[in-house]
Amino acid sequence: MTNEEKECTIRSYLAAYNNFGIEGLIALVDTKVVFQNISDGEISAQTQGVTEFCQLANKSKDLFSSRYQETTNLDFAADVVNVNIAFKGVLATDFPSGMK
Repeated sequence: MTNEEKECTIRSYLAAYNNFGIEGLIALVDTKVVFQNISDGEISAQTQGVTEFCQLANKSKDLFSSRYQETTNLDFAADVVNVNIAFKGVLATDFPSGMK
């Protein structure tokens, strides 16, 4: 896969994510997908394999009434792409921690 094809796949993934399209997300990832959410330099969520990824995606979609991600940087290296993402979201309900 070329870097252009990888970027297209990433943009399709983000479009599915922004539209709460879980099936679209699953269609774009490998069965051996490793997913990490890194916030402020720390891993806040991690999955291994499509089953765990699907579980997290389904759980996460109910947390937000709207959400939007866009790439801020793509770093292509061999068979890995590190993607920096800006995120905006509106929580569906207030969290017990006080987060609104």
